Amino acid sequence: MAAQRMTTMQSHQSWTDDLPLCQMCGVGTAPNCVYSPDGKGSQSHPMEDGHLRLRCEDGCFLYGVFNGYDGNRVANFATQCLTAELLLGQLNSSQTDNDVRR
Repeated sequence: MAAQRMTTMQSHQSWTDDLPLCQMCGVGTAPNCVYSPDGKGSQSHPMEDGHLRLRCEDGCFLYGVFNGYDGNRVANFATQCLTAELLLGQLNSSQTDNDVRR
């Protein structure tokens, strides 16, 4: 069961994984790590939180952490949709708060 869960977790890749990362950040992540006696790490349970750290074309760097309390669906949705809307130009500075809420 644990091996099947680990395989499922490893197969969930997002298109945001291939975006350019902020080179100034230098921060790594190691969520839910459990280390075996030989030093190899693995996740002890599925990660519920989402995060993004990316570099936009205009020299802007964006960081976000999304709490996935009680499941990762909303955190994954926020991570992917916010990234897509910012990078693909669907959100821009000329829009009002009401435009964004729609």
